[in-house]
Amino acid sequence: MAQGLPNRSLQVLFMNGMPGSVLAAREAPEGTGGTNVMGYRLAMFVWFLFLFEPARLAAYYIPALFPLRWLPTFMLLIAFIYWIAARQKYNYGLFAAVLVINLAGTAVAYFGGNWGIAREINRQILQFFLLGLITFSFVDNKKRIAGLFGMYFWHILYFALWGLLSLKIEPIDPSVDPGLRRIVFWHPWLDNRDGFGALMVIGIAFSWHYLQAAAGLWKRSAIAACMLLCLSGVVMSFGRGVFLATVATAIFILFQAKKKAAGMVLLALSAAAIFGISAFISPENMYWEKMSTIESGMGAGTGADRKYLWSWAWREFLDNPLLGVGTGNYGIAALEIVTEEEMIKAGYTRGRLWGRALHCAPLTVLCEYGLIGALVFVLFVTGFIRTNRSSRRKFEVFDKFRTRKEGTRPELLFYCQSGLMAAFVAFWVNGIFYEIIYAPFLWNIVVLNRLICIENLERKEAAPSLSSAA
Repeated sequence: MAQGLPNRSLQVLFMNGMPGSVLAAREAPEGTGGTNVMGYRLAMFVWFLFLFEPARLAAYYIPALFPLRWLPTFMLLIAFIYWIAARQKYNYGLFAAVLVINLAGTAVAYFGGNWGIAREINRQILQFFLLGLITFSFVDNKKRIAGLFGMYFWHILYFALWGLLSLKIEPIDPSVDPGLRRIVFWHPWLDNRDGFGALMVIGIAFSWHYLQAAAGLWKRSAIAACMLLCLSGVVMSFGRGVFLATVATAIFILFQAKKKAAGMVLLALSAAAIFGISAFISPENMYWEKMSTIESGMGAGTGADRKYLWSWAWREFLDNPLLGVGTGNYGIAALEIVTEEEMIKAGYTRGRLWGRALHCAPLTVLCEYGLIGALVFVLFVTGFIRTNRSSRRKFEVFDKFRTRKEGTRPELLFYCQSGLMAAFVAFWVNGIFYEIIYAPFLWNIVVLNRLICIENLERKEAAPSLSSAA
């Protein structure tokens, strides 16, 4: 063990951030990281399938290829079986707790009379939990982690380009509400402004930090182009919640930035880019007319709709305070507490309310999982924040005393983790307005953050003590 660092068990405690956030560290002996090539290739291939979704794209254009949509799940199961056979042991305790709460919510939904929506949600969250376990075990050195983060960046750029293409496939029509326009038309989460806009804000947050660690003109140019395309995506989504999330995320980036001057430049350039882009792609000043309705709050339009939806969610919670109404069961359970007169006043019918999404992630957690589920999610969120901050602080110590070695520089992982923190904020601000709690965005960020924390626990280069450095 290098001088100046505590022993291995204390490293685990140092990075926990809070009791129970990490139940076990990998048990592989020191120096064995990066040896399982097959496991790494399987993990990266599964990530590619989940991030870019080529099987879904192929099935959209060629319906006969519909069975290909199960390819990501099939390959994930193969990778998981390999993971079991390789006897890799790692567990992300709070993610597991969220999964248990999700399954418990499915049982509640079953006894409530409907659990069809919950089953699909179960599958999605379980898949990302398993992908996390596989990733923690096989993406096990800095070069491999850098490769995975490169893939994550390219998937953001990929969908930003699809958003640009949508302007050709389905142009913005001044006579039609632009919020109803399909964007990435073949994708279940990105075909509408709610999901697409949220991913674009996440892309801005991550790309800004990724740019600071990038080397080479070509790569830096690609990242800068991605940021510009993500800003374009914010505009073409025509989402007021997306706009507010962009502003909040930019302020957070400025707050988090070590170089405040660079952060101020980012804010100024982003504002100028949004004005320029809106003038180019938004006919008849539609974008700013849409954003000007923010001041109406919950008095009209979608704001008024959310006022009714959120008030009904609160009543559901009061009726089921401990366990909630069940996973994905908000709209179905609302039929039991909302009168016909209330529905008509809010512009709903029983058929339209059935299966309705709440469009608020925190209230979705509260009404569908109750106090117990809300507590687990609070621990989940605070665990992410604490481990992220602890890991970045440890990177700063290593960066201060490191010597140049082969492999990925520590700065890359530091900036990636800073980008994940900003992306986490972007997700939750978007989540206040949109139904994205079950989308892949959050689970991708969570798994990638934990991956860096594990690498930071098992770093091979150790910072010398201050006394010896002096």
